[in-house]
Amino acid sequence: GSMLGLAGEVGKAPKELADAMYFLAGQGLTGARAMDALTLSAKASAAGMGETKQIAQAMVAIMESYSSTGMTAAHAMDVLTMTVNRGGAEANTLATSLGRVTGIAAAAGIEFEEVGAYIATFTKVIPSAAEAVTSLRALIMNLEKPSEGAKEALGALGVSVEDLQKS
Repeated sequence: GSMLGLAGEVGKAPKELADAMYFLAGQGLTGARAMDALTLSAKASAAGMGETKQIAQAMVAIMESYSSTGMTAAHAMDVLTMTVNRGGAEANTLATSLGRVTGIAAAAGIEFEEVGAYIATFTKVIPSAAEAVTSLRALIMNLEKPSEGAKEALGALGVSVEDLQKS
């Protein structure tokens, strides 16, 4: 009943909402938490950010990656929306690419707001969410395990790898 009401509210087909809810339930979201995530995903989809299920997938990736910070669906959607609004990437491509970087970023101690800011800035110049995500993944991995050449180059600038990682 709630999904049928939501379908009328956001102008999405019940099947599209059911597919997204099926995904959310499969990820362990139930009850009000699942309905909140579905509602946010459906509203973002109605606003042109992509398919409801794609948005739900991005939201779950963010929530799971940042679960230790208490990341909520609403906060994940706020940052995701701001990233799209401030950047140049297509919302649907960002939603499908984002999960490739959130886990590694969270493990490195990088806040989701910083991930969003990087992607928004990058996509202002090169409007490709996939390239922004790939670039950020590579940057994080290189900071986590820098090559000897990178260590030497930083040393020449008077910066240690440890100082850079802390900052």
